Amino acid sequence: MNTITAMIVTDPFFYLAAVPAVLIYGIGKGGLGGALGVVAVPMMSLSLPVQQAAAILLPSLLVMDIFAVKHHYRFSGFRKYSYVSHSDAASTS
Repeated sequence: MNTITAMIVTDPFFYLAAVPAVLIYGIGKGGLGGALGVVAVPMMSLSLPVQQAAAILLPSLLVMDIFAVKHHYRFSGFRKYSYVSHSDAASTS
């Protein structure tokens, strides 16, 4: 039980840095912020070590990517991708 409670971050400064970092990354992921997502980990590393900030941010980034791939999967034309992949394979060999 003590290991689980030790993993919970109770520092309020962490939440003041983490919530805007995730929101900024999500806005950048949606295309509204351009390359704004690169500031998410440095913003969180103000309150935590960089490795821990990246490890905390990674699961939410994976969930965002899963939803993005699921959404774009419906609207993609796989015939276009097959032409591109064949031409890429021909150009690299």
